Amino acid sequence: MTKNLEFACEVTLQPLRRYELDAAILFSDILTVPDALGLGLYFETGEGPKFHKTVRTEQDVANLPKFDAKSDLAYVMNAVSTIRSALGGQVPLIGSPWTLATYMVEGGSSKDFRFTKQMMYAQPEIV
Repeated sequence: MTKNLEFACEVTLQPLRRYELDAAILFSDILTVPDALGLGLYFETGEGPKFHKTVRTEQDVANLPKFDAKSDLAYVMNAVSTIRSALGGQVPLIGSPWTLATYMVEGGSSKDFRFTKQMMYAQPEIV
């Protein structure tokens, strides 16, 4: 769904049609960026998205491949443009860098953010 422009736009706009919200949320950010970085996206039944690889150390950060969002994530960039156009300036389109970071560090959803907190306190310069 994240790679289909129409679906990505529709999924983002649906909540705005049902509720008076103050922003639209780009739902795919926790999936697309880590996947483009080679973290190995997969889905666990009843748990949602997970990643085979995590980013928990300075070396893990250094080992992340370089990528160009315009080409490697063109489908996301196109979806963002399409969604913003559809929103017509009525509400902002937002993503969640915190959620994105925690999924990359934890390897999936977390209730306590143990590894993320550990990384933030032990190595704040790389967070």
